[in-house]
Amino acid sequence: MRKRCRFMIDNNIAIRLETNRARTGLSMAEQIRRAIQLWLETENDIVDAVPKQQAADNGRSESRARKIASS
Repeated sequence: MRKRCRFMIDNNIAIRLETNRARTGLSMAEQIRRAIQLWLETENDIVDAVPKQQAADNGRSESRARKIASS
């Protein structure tokens, strides 16, 4: 299931996404979904690498860090 989201992007990013759409056939929405997914996977790798005490100091509980990583 997907949730509809609306947000603003900079014009230069929109132009680059449109140029890429013309070249690849991927819609702007799909490009954005893929970019967000990649970014979240990278962030989860960072959360996994943070020592437990540092994660707790940042307001993240160990179980929350595991939950985020398993998503």
